[in-house]
Amino acid sequence: AGQPAAGQPAAGQPAAGPGADPGGAVSEATRLSSEPSLSSEPSSAGPRADGAEAARSALAELQEALVASGVSEAAPAEGGAEPSGAAALRALSRMKKSELVDECLSRGLLREGESPGTVAELRATLRVERKRDALIGELVERGFAASRARSALQATGWSLDAALAKLLK
Repeated sequence: AGQPAAGQPAAGQPAAGPGADPGGAVSEATRLSSEPSLSSEPSSAGPRADGAEAARSALAELQEALVASGVSEAAPAEGGAEPSGAAALRALSRMKKSELVDECLSRGLLREGESPGTVAELRATLRVERKRDALIGELVERGFAASRARSALQATGWSLDAALAKLLK
């Protein structure tokens, strides 16, 4: 009833102009060509490009200062952030069976030559172990040694609150 006819702009909307299709929407090519580029080379695209260049420069200076002070060993890889922790864990759902078996072997959950079981069993085993590692990590962050944290968690059935109470006694 109150809808504009097909091909007509809605009330309060500008009429179709250059770079617009009959429905009044700006074409993708026109929209993309009008956006300023964020390339690493300085350009005369305006304040947005100047701000991007200033941000890159400030980031590089900060990384150099961190490396020089010894806080950071090296700058993160181009285009990505540093992974949290010593090694970034890959999602179990994305791992192939051979990768799951390799992680189980490295954690001592399987012995060489032992039948690994199904992919679902391997994922379940690793999910439990990764959760346990996270619990140990929480206690280590609170200042306890990893070996004491693991012992307390094992003694309390992997209950974080009970293990913390045991460690604080």
